[in-house]
Amino acid sequence: GNIFTQQPSYFSDLDETLPTVLQVFNNILHKCGLQCEGASAEPQKLEEKVTVTPGNMPLQELKDIVLYLCDTCTTLWAFLDVFPLACQTFQKHDFCYRLASFYDVAIPELEAAIKKRHCED
Repeated sequence: GNIFTQQPSYFSDLDETLPTVLQVFNNILHKCGLQCEGASAEPQKLEEKVTVTPGNMPLQELKDIVLYLCDTCTTLWAFLDVFPLACQTFQKHDFCYRLASFYDVAIPELEAAIKKRHCED
């Protein structure tokens, strides 16, 4: 068995942890100066004008964001692959919808920034 069959209370721990997991994607969007449509993000403060985009951020910051995103997605995939029952908890938090929204907003921006940097080199 696995830890979830040994400790059924871990399902409620997972349930409580998922908003934090979802926040990772919001944090990445924020660092890129982006926002998902229908995001429950608070309005930006006036002094907090975002001028940083994936296209103009320092290269190391772009690399860090891409690696962080890859690491997060690989970890989630591995977790759900070895423990498919957790998918129900992810679905309860609209994970698929939120991941798709994140993808639509962030990935084209990140891809364009990477291609632009690659052409500049």
